[in-house]
Amino acid sequence: KVTLESTLIIFGIFTLVAVILYFYSESVAKIFMSSGADTVVKISESFLKKLAISAPFVGAAITMRGAFKGAGRTIESMLIGVAGVWAIRVPAAYISASIFNNPAGIWNAFIIGSFSSLSFNAV
Repeated sequence: KVTLESTLIIFGIFTLVAVILYFYSESVAKIFMSSGADTVVKISESFLKKLAISAPFVGAAITMRGAFKGAGRTIESMLIGVAGVWAIRVPAAYISASIFNNPAGIWNAFIIGSFSSLSFNAV
């Protein structure tokens, strides 16, 4: 029960932050860029928007994995983490990059991997 409540709270907080990041991604990107770096800002904006989409799932997955660790089930936590990255995110990045032939394909793997990691935790 506590894990579910904590996960929902984190999901809500990360969703709020993600909405802000999504709509202000250009402004956030410009903080780190010098003037005249319009191409880099545009690429960064695209990445930040995809990162914002995956953020709530990342937060929830981390919370759930923390619950496993707190319950002494560290092997399960490790396996879920490894599966989320190596079995889902890396192949998704490779396939997506091959299809889209640009960095956005790799960034799509963040969303796929984050959602998959949360799904593994929930099971």
